[in-house]
Amino acid sequence: MEHFTIDMDGPIHGTEYGGEGRLVLLVHGLGGSGINWMDVGAGMTRYGRVVAPDLPGFGRSPLAGRTASVQGQASFLAEFIQAHTDRPAVIAGNSMGAVAAMLLAGDRPDLVERLVLLDPPAPCWDLRSLHPVWVMTLLLYMTPGLNRVLIAWVYRDGVPERRINEALSLLTGNGRISPAAKRLHVASANERCQMPWLPQTQFTAFRSIFRLMTPPSKYDRMVMKVSAPTLLLHGTADAVVPFKATQLLSRIRPDWTFVPITGAGHVAMLETPRLFLDLTAEFLDPAAEAPSSD
Repeated sequence: MEHFTIDMDGPIHGTEYGGEGRLVLLVHGLGGSGINWMDVGAGMTRYGRVVAPDLPGFGRSPLAGRTASVQGQASFLAEFIQAHTDRPAVIAGNSMGAVAAMLLAGDRPDLVERLVLLDPPAPCWDLRSLHPVWVMTLLLYMTPGLNRVLIAWVYRDGVPERRINEALSLLTGNGRISPAAKRLHVASANERCQMPWLPQTQFTAFRSIFRLMTPPSKYDRMVMKVSAPTLLLHGTADAVVPFKATQLLSRIRPDWTFVPITGAGHVAMLETPRLFLDLTAEFLDPAAEAPSSD
């Protein structure tokens, strides 16, 4: 696991896990970074050269005049692939990263070989399965003016470890991630508090996803443009994106391989890395036995 910094109309930071051959691009979700894939990145090297960038405005990558919208992220991924390989890439995306991957696959099918989508946001207003804290956060995010004030206030003086643990528990359902992953994410969260672009990034990304789902027919058109073979995964205990959302998505695309991950929350690659690798192995290389993960 090696950190890198490259210039793509501004600095881009990220993590490279090694491997050779086709590019395997791991794309994080809203508020995340490349380290979200730390427990599965090495295992994915069986399928190619594995890279997990921090998207513009996330992790250590500044906005630097770029946009944090999901459409902008899809354009960034296209440029990243073209700069690093001359063949289509395999893309695994979590949450917001899954939406960016779908946008890219629909607009530039020549750049995408296969997709692994983990807990993608989709039109579904079944709020009963969501945690009350997340429902309140969604309402605040959708209130003009208040959203920026909220984010600035939350990150003003740094984030106590207790609050980070609460956030991880919300994302995972029960907080079951490795001690090493928890330590790194605590450090990353406090580092992000010093990033002046954070409130703008969070709001812009969230708003762009919400607009993509309104009306739902707009989202459906995006989904129907995807021609790459796709593996669709979703944790049944996800308290951020309703599990029902992906069930509905799988009905729109019955040709996609849909696998529920029982008991997992919103970040199964951190919660159940071995299972994630097993499922990915069956999709990317059915004849191969999945590598182990610590």
